[in-house]
Amino acid sequence: MGLGRVFAVLSGVFWMLVAAALIAGAVTILTADQDADDFFVSDTYRLEQASFAITGDSDVLDKAPTWFVDWFADVVDLRIAASSSTGGDLFVGIATTSDVEAYLADVAHDEVTRLDLDPIDVDYQSSEGISAPAIPGGEGFWVASVEGPGTQTLDWSVESGTWSVVMMNADAARWVSADVVLGVRVENINTFIWIGFGAGLGLALTGLALFFGGLRGPRERYARPPDPERGGSREEHVART
Repeated sequence: MGLGRVFAVLSGVFWMLVAAALIAGAVTILTADQDADDFFVSDTYRLEQASFAITGDSDVLDKAPTWFVDWFADVVDLRIAASSSTGGDLFVGIATTSDVEAYLADVAHDEVTRLDLDPIDVDYQSSEGISAPAIPGGEGFWVASVEGPGTQTLDWSVESGTWSVVMMNADAARWVSADVVLGVRVENINTFIWIGFGAGLGLALTGLALFFGGLRGPRERYARPPDPERGGSREEHVART
């Protein structure tokens, strides 16, 4: 097998793998759970720690190009639906990480460092402190927040920057325990899904053509049988060709 045929086979395998990833992603999104507001939602999981607050930090598009940030912010929304598992009032807020760090300075709290949803597994990093926090609902630095009894639903349009999600008891008491569902909504997601599916199908066909074309190689050329009307034996005809 020549170098060109080897390259064709390897290229075919590569494009078929890319196609499989695109199609699998499209199918996964199409079959994912959605709520009544078209948010793709996770299973319910429990966050529970004995400190004053549970936080989660994220660098959202902090170094992305401005055009991409503007587009992403226009089409992506985040939803956090949480309820206190102890029956009390719960507070959920989003603020810049710098404001949250200042608010929780010298306050015992736990930061979520890893969150796996299937199966559910959470790792925390604990920060010690000797001070009690101020009532969270009385602070003015939150860009979005909700509080109260029962299920509290916070919706936030994603923005560039370094942000922290904070979950606390509304009265700032110790021992935070909440059942949480995360959701994300992307505007016109079905269009993106079908584009991805179509691209995957096209790449799959391209990969198959390259793969089998490389395996088969160029078609061999055979001499035509002799033409009795033109004279000459089969051997002479082959010799002439």
